[in-house]
Amino acid sequence: MRSKDYDRMFYLCWLLERLHRSTNLPHIELIKKIGEDKLHHYYTYADAYHSENPDKVVGELAEEIGLPTPSLFHELPEERKNPPFSKMAKSAARVINDVHSDNYVNGVYSYYASFLPPILADTKNNLYWSSKEYLVACYKEGAIL
Repeated sequence: MRSKDYDRMFYLCWLLERLHRSTNLPHIELIKKIGEDKLHHYYTYADAYHSENPDKVVGELAEEIGLPTPSLFHELPEERKNPPFSKMAKSAARVINDVHSDNYVNGVYSYYASFLPPILADTKNNLYWSSKEYLVACYKEGAIL
């Protein structure tokens, strides 16, 4: 059984992946605009935000950080061609859990500021399909091995 802390961290990953898909902003730019304080807020109140309409939460976050209101999920044109952003969030959460289980908020910030998310976002490369252990090793090393 997963812990509440893991679930909150997964929600952050889900939120970032959803915002990335709807704005096409690189992960690193998103994470810098959001900042650790706001990530901590969304982590702390993830249970409450999770019960809200996802498009509403994403739209409010985009507005808070100065981005235009993103498209609603069902309006995203490429969504059917790509793996669900929840799978991308799950992949990120697994790496973060292995490396940063002592501080999930810092882990989310560090992971999304790293080299790995933009590479994994291109699902046509082999890295997207790699094992969690390999992704963790690459993340720790700071390069593709």
